[in-house]
Amino acid sequence: MFRDGRQKVLVYIGVIAVVYLVFKYILPLVAPFVLALIFAAGLSGQERFLHRRLKLKRGLAAFVLLTFWGGLLGCLLYFLGGLLIDQIKNVVENYDIYYAYVNDIMCDFCAGIDGSLGLGRGTTLGYLDDGLVSAARAAKAQLMPSIMGSSIGVVKRCIAFFGVIVIFFMAVFFFTRDYDKIKEKAAASAFSREFDFFYGRIGKIIYTFIKTQLIIMGITMVICCAGLFALDNPYWLLIGVVLGIVDALPVFGTGTILMPWILLDIIGGGYKHAAVLAAMWLVSYLVREYLEPKLMGKELGAHPLFMLAAVYVGLMLFGITGVVTGPVAFLLAKESVSFYNIN
Repeated sequence: MFRDGRQKVLVYIGVIAVVYLVFKYILPLVAPFVLALIFAAGLSGQERFLHRRLKLKRGLAAFVLLTFWGGLLGCLLYFLGGLLIDQIKNVVENYDIYYAYVNDIMCDFCAGIDGSLGLGRGTTLGYLDDGLVSAARAAKAQLMPSIMGSSIGVVKRCIAFFGVIVIFFMAVFFFTRDYDKIKEKAAASAFSREFDFFYGRIGKIIYTFIKTQLIIMGITMVICCAGLFALDNPYWLLIGVVLGIVDALPVFGTGTILMPWILLDIIGGGYKHAAVLAAMWLVSYLVREYLEPKLMGKELGAHPLFMLAAVYVGLMLFGITGVVTGPVAFLLAKESVSFYNIN
């Protein structure tokens, strides 16, 4: 055990630096293989069942599983993907209508603030417009250079994307087929002690974290889609998917979107609509509060404040993907520090 405080500080700095370098420069290169290994870990139990009980060869068992789950996902995307794309297209086509609607609400809201504070009519709206115009100009200055003349780049990205998908499925197949052999060779290597810790502890935490979020995200999507469908919302699938994704983000939840929506409905007199939205929020909240401890157990062991900080730091360092990779990097650094302080 490290007894010198300065040694501990060096360990902290070294682990954080290594984790940052891994997530910044190495992970983007090996991401398809890391995700494939995570999927293979989830399929390993099913592969063993097919191999031992049904006497299928490991390669055939892996192929059967990949075909089944890939086909199930493909069918889901085929039936719901078209509907989701149609709803996105409708939002784009009716942009002017929605903009005018939101603008009217904002004008009334700002006028109310002006009246409450004794300001001249239009003062609050003027400040808000200035801020939005500045933000729009900044976004345009950053985005337009990359958009103009980028048709060839878009084609290249599409080709690269489909290439990555093919590589991912091939990696899942090989990892699933040889999963037990890979574990045995790693356990017998010179780094067996590190492998036992990182696979047994960190691997389990990350796998459990991702699996838990995917399960709860799926249930939340179903709850929100059902509630919005009952309200005859024309974008029930699109909004339900967005709510599920937001709910899966660390610290955030469906209330981030639903609570302001509920408040606006109450102000506008839409009490029935607000009640259904509130029920959606309450059910999704209770589902997460019940399922997360059951599925995660005490594996995470991180205070929500640290997870929120990890989301923010990840967003600053890695961009939008940092919302997910930030907390994972934090968990990896946290467990690595504990490992090197113990051994």
